[in-house]
Amino acid sequence: MGMLYCDCKLKWSTRTNSYTRKNRHGEKVARKSLYGCYYCTQPHKEHVHPDCPRTIGSKKADDLVWKKVCEVIDKPEILLAEARKQIENIQQQAKEVIEDKERLEREGETILVERQWVITQARKGKINDKDMDYQLGILSNQETNLRGEIASMGEFVRLSILGGWEEKARQYFEDLQVGLESLNTAPQNDEERQEIFTHKRQIVQTLIERVEIKKDRELKVNFRLNVLALLEQTSNFSEVGEVETYSRTLTSLAHPHHYEVCGSPFQPAYQSQLYDLLNLLTEL
Repeated sequence: MGMLYCDCKLKWSTRTNSYTRKNRHGEKVARKSLYGCYYCTQPHKEHVHPDCPRTIGSKKADDLVWKKVCEVIDKPEILLAEARKQIENIQQQAKEVIEDKERLEREGETILVERQWVITQARKGKINDKDMDYQLGILSNQETNLRGEIASMGEFVRLSILGGWEEKARQYFEDLQVGLESLNTAPQNDEERQEIFTHKRQIVQTLIERVEIKKDRELKVNFRLNVLALLEQTSNFSEVGEVETYSRTLTSLAHPHHYEVCGSPFQPAYQSQLYDLLNLLTEL
């Protein structure tokens, strides 16, 4: 839920269908169990895309997506290869980025000098308080924009000197592979069923950016590999030691978490490279 989109360009929602269904004779009969489904949220028929299937059973969709997740975890070379290319490209551009960062830092120092000059002029009575506030506001906006751009450059440079990321990424997927053996076994009771569902959802939320549903209910899954988050996660894993494990046989499945890429706004010159790397999309 929250990841499924159709050609109507809308996020799908979920609901539970009625307690009855029609049999092959067209008669309404009681369902043996509740039937959940995902559905397109476009309420106007005239705006519905002709390739939108409108609904899909939640179990069917979840099973199809989970199957693709298992395939990626079992053979993560596609994600790793794309991440490798992106990091190599960033490393080639790092020198130019560092020079731009130093230039912006000098501009930031100039803004501080100008700010002090405006305050001094106001103290001497050469400008009134209104003019001072106006000029200080402009300088503050310039300073905020510079800080955001410098911050994005800092992340860019940080990526250029990443070491050992691929080894840690492979270890991460190996841990997931071990965990899959337990997650794909039939639960013995409702508690285990809920535990398995929770672990699966965490993995899906970590590795998948978006799921697109096409005509005939075909699903296209966009995967991502957040290298920085992965390094932070594996670092936390090694520092803390043993992580919480699935109660029966899951022994090495690290619990995934979401990480913000950067708190500051990215500037256009660096936004695309960082986004392509940190939220790497691979269509399967």
